[in-house]
Amino acid sequence: MNDTVPGAGRGPSVLAASLWGRCPRCGKGNLFRGYLTLSPSCPACGLDFAGFEAGDGPAVFVILIVGAIVAGGMLFFNSGYGGFGRPAGNVLLAFGRAD
Repeated sequence: MNDTVPGAGRGPSVLAASLWGRCPRCGKGNLFRGYLTLSPSCPACGLDFAGFEAGDGPAVFVILIVGAIVAGGMLFFNSGYGGFGRPAGNVLLAFGRAD
């Protein structure tokens, strides 16, 4: 009786497959069908992805990454460094503009 998985040990590393969004078995097929939607199976080797439930993981990571970029940009521009010669945004909110 053969208990080995076909193709085991010949695929890409877990890190490479994760970073490139490829099939963990063959490394060729796309893991995602859309932006956050998991494919039903690998188009290259036929691995069924139905058993790999991602839950809210992809959405949480996207929210955290995009939120950090947006919040960092807001802090940068409101700190006075991105004002281009104008007063900082938090100073304008606290005291208003005197025109």
